[in-house]
Amino acid sequence: MKRYLLDTNILTDFLNRRYGVEVVAEREKLAGCYIGTSISVVGEMYFGASRSDNPTHNRMLVRRGIERVTCWPFTLEAAEVFGNISAMLKSKGLLIQQVDMQTAAIALTLGNCTIVTTDSDFARIPGIVTENWRLPSS
Repeated sequence: MKRYLLDTNILTDFLNRRYGVEVVAEREKLAGCYIGTSISVVGEMYFGASRSDNPTHNRMLVRRGIERVTCWPFTLEAAEVFGNISAMLKSKGLLIQQVDMQTAAIALTLGNCTIVTTDSDFARIPGIVTENWRLPSS
């Protein structure tokens, strides 16, 4: 079974029905794939909502939107993988956000999981496969 883990930028597009992301997600669901996100991404979503002009409304939108996808947890196994990723990147002098390393660790522990994102930071982590579901504008 194939899993797609939506990163913050793509999850925001999915929840707001922008750039055709929800169309691609629905197609993948119909093909039998699982669509989800990481608990770390959910935290980032709430952070953004809390700093917005209308935090109460936007936190409610996040809560409702998260119900539309699976939310994969940060497990003990993912914590170990996170530590390995962090050490490897630090030894190479590469820095990415901790949230991204946690999300990558969750994806790696799930197996057969592609991170859907618009950013290139995940390319620094061996074993991570990414896709960008934003459709080109017409």
